[in-house]
Amino acid sequence: MITFGSDRTGTSQVFLMNADGSNLRRGTQTTAKDAQPTWAPDNVRLAFASNLPGNYDVYRIGVDGSNRVRLTTNAASTAIRNGPGRRWRRSSQRAPRSR
Repeated sequence: MITFGSDRTGTSQVFLMNADGSNLRRGTQTTAKDAQPTWAPDNVRLAFASNLPGNYDVYRIGVDGSNRVRLTTNAASTAIRNGPGRRWRRSSQRAPRSR
């Protein structure tokens, strides 16, 4: 499975699809800009940057878009500059981009 950010709906959102391009679906559906998705080391959750509260923060969701959890509070510059996956990738053996 592949995750990516796209503004194809008018506002940047998180999308997922199978490695062959099939089963394209939205992981987020908000009025906020959701971007820079990355896989958690467990490959069942994603982290991404979102400006839902007005400033960019890092959030996590399940691959089905459920259980949205805000992980930072007003981490605007850090969330955008470093991306939410930087810490996860450092702490894991590999950077999962697809599964």
